[in-house]
Amino acid sequence: MDLWTGDLNYLAVIAAALVPMALGSWWYMPRVGLGGVWMRLVGTTEEEIRAQGGNQGLLMGSMLLSSLVLAYVLALLTRIAGASGFGQGLVLGLWLWAGVILTTSLGVYIFAGRGPRLWAFNNAYHLVSVPLMAGLLAAWT
Repeated sequence: MDLWTGDLNYLAVIAAALVPMALGSWWYMPRVGLGGVWMRLVGTTEEEIRAQGGNQGLLMGSMLLSSLVLAYVLALLTRIAGASGFGQGLVLGLWLWAGVILTTSLGVYIFAGRGPRLWAFNNAYHLVSVPLMAGLLAAWT
């Protein structure tokens, strides 16, 4: 197997990349889903977010690119691990979340003084998105 392409199903990679985009829209956007909780945890308001502005196209493009990279790497790891079916992909995604995301993000929050609630909130997003992505990839490839 080629570790760069892994003979992947690129349609599945694109579909998996849409999972964190859709979930993030619900999880973080103000007035939608959990956006209000996130704003309280970071200590901001919708007005402050709007005032900061930012190029929405650049922000969304950056998120899409990072989601595509994550989906591609998850597809490779799913293939390497031999995960087949949604359940096996889900378990693989849970292990990856626990071993990589949960552990590496802890220091960032501790040293930034952001607090355990924001750490837990953001990691819960990844707890949902990464296993769902891996499950979809394992089921589809």
